[in-house]
Amino acid sequence: MDFDRHTFKINVLYSYSGTAQELIYRFKFLKQVDMSKIIIGLILQSLDIKNNFDLIVPVPSHPIDEIRRGYSHMDIIAHKISGPSSINYEPILKRCFFPVLKRNQKLRNKEQRIFNKERFSLRPRTSTIKNKRILLIDDVMTTGATIKDCSRVLYNNGANFVEAVCFCLTRL
Repeated sequence: MDFDRHTFKINVLYSYSGTAQELIYRFKFLKQVDMSKIIIGLILQSLDIKNNFDLIVPVPSHPIDEIRRGYSHMDIIAHKISGPSSINYEPILKRCFFPVLKRNQKLRNKEQRIFNKERFSLRPRTSTIKNKRILLIDDVMTTGATIKDCSRVLYNNGANFVEAVCFCLTRL
């Protein structure tokens, strides 16, 4: 399948500043998991996602970040959105492990982010995604490279349509 022939839609809800930035910071770095309820409420309030998708898939955290945090913040968000939206939740993507010192997207410029390939794959024993409509969930987008890389993996494994929701947009 030729990924470049497929399109995907990205919904960005807020600018990564002020209250939205504070919510993400508290949830991700201060381990205030109750902030997820506010984020989820804002996502559900902002989008009409019922009956449009077969699966909700979170963008996976890096394994080291999950260990440090003690949880995958996007798994929590995606899983809790699946209930009220009646869309199946399935964390089918995994982040490929690459050298710790070269893993952080924050330390890369725009060109380095865009050309950082092979960062994601499907988890082993993933159920089929052939012809599925997938809602991809992420917290912060800067260049869109992560969403594009995840979408590429999903399309190359048979997804029919991919739409992303990013809670915030930041700039380089």
